[in-house]
Amino acid sequence: SGGLAFDVILRPPIMENPPIVLMKNHSPSREISQEDINKKLKEAEDRRLALENQKLQSVQKSKERAAEANQRVQDLNESFIKEVEKKLNEKMEVSAEMKTQQIRILQEKLKEHEQHIRDIRQNKMMNQSMS
Repeated sequence: SGGLAFDVILRPPIMENPPIVLMKNHSPSREISQEDINKKLKEAEDRRLALENQKLQSVQKSKERAAEANQRVQDLNESFIKEVEKKLNEKMEVSAEMKTQQIRILQEKLKEHEQHIRDIRQNKMMNQSMS
């Protein structure tokens, strides 16, 4: 009820009449001439050379693709470097301009302060001389 059943084989089957293995009858072999042998050897050599050439072409194509990919990566790196240098130079120029502007503003403030001090001193001198 709901279980699994297994057949257990304890020994191999015994055949009363085992099949007879027939040997292939060799057809009468035809004579193979030296020309046929040489022709087959030449064809085999041609196939081997063709396969070798095909493999060499495949390797050459993969090398070319790798070289092109390397060149693209190198070009991208060079353009990236140029862009970064350009941006950095622009930032440095802006920074230098800001610095000179801040220095100019400070100098103007100092001049105004000096003028204010002079005015106060003059007023003080006038007040003292009047008194």
